[in-house]
Amino acid sequence: NNNNNDTKQNRRNIPGLYDDVTDEVAYLHKSNINVVLNSRQNWLVEFYASWCGHCQSYVDKWRVVANRMSDWKKTLFVGAINCGDDLNAPLCAQFNVTNYPTIMFFPRSSSLSDAIQIDSDVEVWKMEQIVASNLVLNKEENEAMTVYGRDAIEERAAKSPVPVVGLYGLTSDQMQSLAIPVMMHFNSRGSEIKLYLGKANKCEVIVYSTGGVQEMFSCSIEPNAEDIVSSILKRIFTLSGLKKKSIALQSRQGKLSKRMVYYTHPNPTDILLTLNNMLNVEFTSHTHFTRDDIHSMELILNVASTLDLGGPAKMKVGAIAGYLRGRSVLSVRQFKSFLHRNVLVRPNVDWVHCRGSYPQYRGYPCGLWTLFHTLVTRSSLSGADTGREVLHAIAHYVDVFFSCRDCAMHFHAAYSRIAHESTFPDVVRHHASLHLWAAHNIANARISQDAMDRSTDPLFPKHFFPSKEQCGDCYESGTEWSFTNVQWDYDHVLLFLRGYYMHFERPAISDVVVNPSDHLHAVVNGEGKGEVAGVEVHEQNHQVILKGVVDHHEWIDRNEKTHRWLLYLGGGLVVGVLVSMVLSRYNAKKRWSQHKMK
Repeated sequence: NNNNNDTKQNRRNIPGLYDDVTDEVAYLHKSNINVVLNSRQNWLVEFYASWCGHCQSYVDKWRVVANRMSDWKKTLFVGAINCGDDLNAPLCAQFNVTNYPTIMFFPRSSSLSDAIQIDSDVEVWKMEQIVASNLVLNKEENEAMTVYGRDAIEERAAKSPVPVVGLYGLTSDQMQSLAIPVMMHFNSRGSEIKLYLGKANKCEVIVYSTGGVQEMFSCSIEPNAEDIVSSILKRIFTLSGLKKKSIALQSRQGKLSKRMVYYTHPNPTDILLTLNNMLNVEFTSHTHFTRDDIHSMELILNVASTLDLGGPAKMKVGAIAGYLRGRSVLSVRQFKSFLHRNVLVRPNVDWVHCRGSYPQYRGYPCGLWTLFHTLVTRSSLSGADTGREVLHAIAHYVDVFFSCRDCAMHFHAAYSRIAHESTFPDVVRHHASLHLWAAHNIANARISQDAMDRSTDPLFPKHFFPSKEQCGDCYESGTEWSFTNVQWDYDHVLLFLRGYYMHFERPAISDVVVNPSDHLHAVVNGEGKGEVAGVEVHEQNHQVILKGVVDHHEWIDRNEKTHRWLLYLGGGLVVGVLVSMVLSRYNAKKRWSQHKMK
């Protein structure tokens, strides 16, 4: 039954952020994720979503973690699973993952309930300490933790063909936080160097070279050093002549200064994919709901059900809203079952306007902004109070359910800042459409100025929305990337938002990029005309406009019209046959009556 349900959902295999060949990160997915449970190894796992901007920026840090712990492979594996892959999402829910990135440590032979969650924001050295303190060692590793006298270590050093390191005078806490990490870094170098723990009154390190020369230094070789392990290892490697592995990080992609594609209206496919992810991935990954949680989701769906999403999809959105209406308690199992009977999107449907040049770009975050703007703009036409009520429901959803928690935190900060700071004019603070629009532009400015950002699609660099190309009348004057310094014409901004979000694009024009690298190369190098991988590329007003396939909703509409005409035709034929039969029978009776009279 679960398999049948899975096939009904929109499941797409989406590439992850790590390279299984060049990275030290084990590639985990739906077919092998259970290897971390009851394993003969310890596991440190990152649960992430490839669409999550913070996860994309976190890639460098996780590569550092994996490289730093690559010497631990006899004891510990470092892995990652992309919960943004539709095929993996249900498994991430089974591991109770609701936020990205989530870091979990699974000790040897542990069950899911034994997993230890680690704050993803802690420094790499601190994460190493936490792992070391909870590491389950095997028999050989436990024996390596034996503490010897100095004479015994020196005797072993004299006979050893490789350098020997003596780590002396460790407290019980240091045995976990210092001895185990140092030992693990030498684990895979048994043929190059030996490590022994020794008794002493104070913590010190002695390196015995093969010539019998001793070098001694204190454990606290750098005053106030937090990452003592790295400091000790660096000194040991220098004194012993061993080479430390270098960490090679991938270079960042450069940003373009000008966006290449603009659209005139949202696309209904993006709206449905967004609602599908909100309901089937984020909302139902939680197990407990307050009345406000349920009401906020119901209000979002109520407004969404008024959108022109296509007959069947529109009815299903309304049905889901109706299911939540008036509830103060919600059974996740029963709600999931209801969602499986009311599937919003066909399998393997991809983003249209929110499709990025690579799979990790744009997608769901773009879909959320598109949906939120559409809902607030349309509901505001029913009155200021209605618009603000919908905006509050959106803010509540982001605070509680949006799985990119770093993104949610930034949204909440911008949302609150606009509401309370006098630098924003009253019209922005009190009008729901402008309030959300201002929060969106604050996010764009922050991301554009973030030197660590990896989430920006090179084809879609962040800029003010709307751009001057989209709405020149919206700007009066100002400096770039300082929102409060730009002089906006708020009447024109409001007119633009209403014009943009009040209608859906049909037939939909999609930015289909079959070969992203070739296409990106063509755009960056100014080869803006011609045909790239089946996509027509046109240049209009110095912008590259991509014209691709017709959106699947267009085909649904055509099919619905075809089916409707077939039904009309079939019904007409049936009625015609019935009328013909009735007339034939009537004529037969009439002829029989005339025959009897004769």
